[in-house]
Amino acid sequence: MMSFDSKQTLRRKMKASRRALSRRERQQAAEAVVSHFQKLKVQQYGAVAVYHPVGNEFDPLPLAAYLRSQCQQLGLPVVVEEAAPLVFRPWNTDDRLEVGAYDIMVPPDRGLSVVPELIIIPLLAFDDKGARLGYGGGFYDRTLASLRANHTISAIGLAYDFQQTDDLAVEPHDQPLDSILTPSGIFKF
Repeated sequence: MMSFDSKQTLRRKMKASRRALSRRERQQAAEAVVSHFQKLKVQQYGAVAVYHPVGNEFDPLPLAAYLRSQCQQLGLPVVVEEAAPLVFRPWNTDDRLEVGAYDIMVPPDRGLSVVPELIIIPLLAFDDKGARLGYGGGFYDRTLASLRANHTISAIGLAYDFQQTDDLAVEPHDQPLDSILTPSGIFKF
């Protein structure tokens, strides 16, 4: 199993590699992912959860705009409790957002939530089996476990090609992804 120190080292390495990308490289990657997503020919979902990028995370906003143009209901994740699954608040791509936990932009609390059938997930590293290395808080693992217990849900990670790594050690609580989109293509698991 990958040690805590090994995971932290890999996280630092991947964050540094993302910081090294130019704005143009980030934009081209985001546009390529939209093109790959269109090739998936996915069904119409009741709701799709995306994330608002923090720092130099892979930018899902062009994908969110595409999904919205296809009349998809969108939701953004909100941390409501430290050890609880995420909650998804309804979001239109032009809605005003506010700063939430961990400096993540979230829709204002209007007492509404959505239960997504598809979740677009950020990550720091992934392997060829669908394992992902996140930031270490377990929010997406808890969320996927909770949703998968009661619903059919698909989980797609967004990443740069350099974020693929050898076999990630999987812990019992880790939730696999169904696919990952990178600028060069689609990985299905």
